[in-house]
Amino acid sequence: MSKRDFSYGNDKWIVRSAVCSLASYGWLKILKDMGFKLFGVDVVEWCRYNDLLDGFAKVVKAVEENEDELISQLLSITKNINPYWIISGPETEVYLLVKYENVFEQFGVSIFHPPIETMEIIKNKYKLASFCNNRLDSFKNFKVPTTELLSTFVENSEANISEIFNKTSNKKNFIIKPIEGRGSTGITRVDANKVYKIIEREEYKDLSKFLIQEFIEGEEVSVDVLYDFKGIPLNIIPRKRLAVDSGISIVTETFYDNKIVEIVKELSSELKFRGMNNIQFIKRNNDYYLTDINPRFGGASIICYFVSESFKRNLFNILNKNFEDLVQDFTPPKKVRMIRYYVDFYYEV
Repeated sequence: MSKRDFSYGNDKWIVRSAVCSLASYGWLKILKDMGFKLFGVDVVEWCRYNDLLDGFAKVVKAVEENEDELISQLLSITKNINPYWIISGPETEVYLLVKYENVFEQFGVSIFHPPIETMEIIKNKYKLASFCNNRLDSFKNFKVPTTELLSTFVENSEANISEIFNKTSNKKNFIIKPIEGRGSTGITRVDANKVYKIIEREEYKDLSKFLIQEFIEGEEVSVDVLYDFKGIPLNIIPRKRLAVDSGISIVTETFYDNKIVEIVKELSSELKFRGMNNIQFIKRNNDYYLTDINPRFGGASIICYFVSESFKRNLFNILNKNFEDLVQDFTPPKKVRMIRYYVDFYYEV
């Protein structure tokens, strides 16, 4: 991946997907302020009039049956505008993009997300939990909630629940959630003796798509990590999720804990990351329990841009492919609280 000149009117383009997401506007503004032209794509088109977009196209949903059509649509866009990057949002789309990253690279287009080997693990929450549990010698600074496939759980009688979820603490409450999914969609907290009643709901007719996990009572923590394209972490910025609406953090506050730096180093030694990644934990007492790794900007990751000058410079240099100018900086970020509000726009139609 090297520097190159643009041949499309000397403009610097980025293709950004999921631009109709309410959380996307802030990042679009930052990318625009950096001097990039923005081509937005989404599965809906009500946001095509977004004043920050220089182009827009509606694309098919990123699901397996649409794989060929989606890649064809995105290749058509990239051939026309010759962008530096495609920056995605939904994990299913990220997975398809990195699956075909060699094809996009032929046109000088880079994918701002982890490689396929990492995506195979982190997009599947059960695989991620199993991966971590199999590397307890390497992962000494964090834990993983006890996790089981929902189908396996149901096959066992209630009398055997204690054998699946060992009695290290009070585990009367569980979380049922999709094995693959984004945000809080489809997540249900349930009492142990009501699991069998809950799964009678229509949405749980295919148990193979869900897992069950011990509920950890504690503080929600997100860690935004910016990586270079050799898998080296450049900036590590933890924040507390103080208020959440529809799975998106609307009140968040940065803090610092050297233990989180060690956790990121441990994960980075076993998994290769690239670009921006969001790692989520529940903190109980002084223990961090890993729940998710998102291969993208988190809903409130934008706070990183305003609390760390080195993050700001590193992001700018990565997006401009000035890789020799990157610096590693794990110093504490400024302590800042961000509160998000809706902003209204009006267009004649």
